[in-house]
Amino acid sequence: MTNHNHEVKFAEIELGEEEAKSAGMSIPPRPEAPEQDATREEVTATPVIQPVRNYPTGEQRFLDRAKQMEDHVEPETPFVPFMTYWPTYSNMDAAQTKWYYYWRSEVRSGRYPETDLSYIFLYIYELINGVGWQEPMEGYRSLLALWDAYRSQYAKLNFYIVDWIADFILVHRLDISFQEMMCRSTYGLNGELLDLELMRGLYAEPVDVSWDMLQKLSNYNVQQSKYYTGDGGVHMETHIPRVVALVDAYYRKTQGCRLIELFKPGREVQRERYLFGSAVYDTSLYGRTLTVHTVQFSEHKLLRDWVTQLIRYCENQLRELSGYKGKLRGIHIDAALEPLITRAIKAEFERRAAMDRVESEVQIDRDRLQQLQRDSDHVRELLTVEEEPVREPERCVENGTGDDVAVVAANSGAYETSIEAPLSDESIAAVPSFPTQTPDSEPIDRMQLDDSWQAFRAGLTPAYRAALSALVRGSWESDMFAIAREHNTMPALIIDGMNDLAMETIGDLIVDADVLVDEYIEMLNNYVG
Repeated sequence: MTNHNHEVKFAEIELGEEEAKSAGMSIPPRPEAPEQDATREEVTATPVIQPVRNYPTGEQRFLDRAKQMEDHVEPETPFVPFMTYWPTYSNMDAAQTKWYYYWRSEVRSGRYPETDLSYIFLYIYELINGVGWQEPMEGYRSLLALWDAYRSQYAKLNFYIVDWIADFILVHRLDISFQEMMCRSTYGLNGELLDLELMRGLYAEPVDVSWDMLQKLSNYNVQQSKYYTGDGGVHMETHIPRVVALVDAYYRKTQGCRLIELFKPGREVQRERYLFGSAVYDTSLYGRTLTVHTVQFSEHKLLRDWVTQLIRYCENQLRELSGYKGKLRGIHIDAALEPLITRAIKAEFERRAAMDRVESEVQIDRDRLQQLQRDSDHVRELLTVEEEPVREPERCVENGTGDDVAVVAANSGAYETSIEAPLSDESIAAVPSFPTQTPDSEPIDRMQLDDSWQAFRAGLTPAYRAALSALVRGSWESDMFAIAREHNTMPALIIDGMNDLAMETIGDLIVDADVLVDEYIEMLNNYVG
């Protein structure tokens, strides 16, 4: 039996080699390593690699589920609230899941019921992961339509979706500008997105730089201008981007280089842009980052100073035309540009003012129009039945009513009805006596029969004639910039000048919104053809 109370003591004794021998203990010799045969190849054991199991990430599981349920639809079901960060399918209960798939089917049909933001984000995640569309442009339009439907309700949506749509455009190489986003976004574009859009717009032919982009490129805060925040804002937003395009065309014609080339903005820089930040996105689709090549236009000092001065100069011109008292001071621009800009702004400003006056003054009497149409039909019947030409019936104007006047004139075997501005009590409608035409006769050229049209024809410059031909052919949209460059002007100035000539001669505009006025199409077609 062991006595645990007894203290056990140990002693440590070192034995030297001699003591060890005398004690009968031998120390075995240290084995020597065998000599290596230099001629023998060293054999290395092959390591055994254990297979590594790859587990799907949360984003990959989300994408797999999205593909499985891509075409799933639920019948109409009550709305169930749903609010969570980075929503996924696993965050929803059964009732929320039913509502989501019902709501998604409505959205795909173009209807946008009221819903929670988390449902909207979940649908956006599907779209940016390639679910719910066949062609990238279809996905882009779906994102844009969803934004339009809910951006007024959810400010947070506006904050995130700008970058997400921009990334969608970049990864799919869509040939569209970012301007659709700029006009919707409260924050606009910044960083490399702004520089990319500026590079596209400044190198476009003609220059395509929106008012929002010019504000980002300017040191002038127009929000501090009483003229801009009052009635002048619409004029500045309309005219100044066109002036930039005009100046670019002017420098190209006179100096042989584009506007942007004068400032030598520098070399392209390379930036890495993180894709679909803060979204549930599977990086195996398009990568985690995208390399973006752009020029830092938004930080170019000389260009910013020039845009600042141009905006301020144009504002002064618009202030004067609007009758606004007071002018901005300390403005310096190229002296050669001043008359060019002044003429362009004045022509466009007066053209729009004239169109506004016409729209406000002309009031159409529907009953009178119907009666005139019946009279015109009756005359047409007489022309097609009677062998002898029928003289045009005379019409008079009722005094004191201010009714619209219809001028019924023979043209190509039929009468046309045109609505003119109201006449005063003393006005008399003078109906031109054009010869009539039988079905077998040649078309009548009204330009040769009416002194006013002859004056219009005589006043057509080569630029106006080229533009008129393009308008008749329906190719003005594609040909206008080539025509404008050939005649050292702008498309808008050609249309304005041609309308001014028409107002002075025939008393009416012949072009509205870059298309021929309907009542003159057939006549001008005969003339050009």
